[in-house]
Amino acid sequence: MTQSGRSAARSALIGIAFTLITIALSVIIVVGDLPIIARVALGIVAGLALVCAGVAIGYALAVIRMRDEDDEG
Repeated sequence: MTQSGRSAARSALIGIAFTLITIALSVIIVVGDLPIIARVALGIVAGLALVCAGVAIGYALAVIRMRDEDDEG
């Protein structure tokens, strides 16, 4: 596997991990009997994790596209 392939795979896995963290925090918020301030805090952390997931997966897709363009050119 090339360096760009490893970079894309690593970024995609990080994105998946952040997505799973978001899902876990969402379940905790809904199921757990927490004070409102804790729910808000966990909601903010879950939102940031979701943004990080999008960035990581977007980076992986960009690396894959750049690699495909290099192969064609």
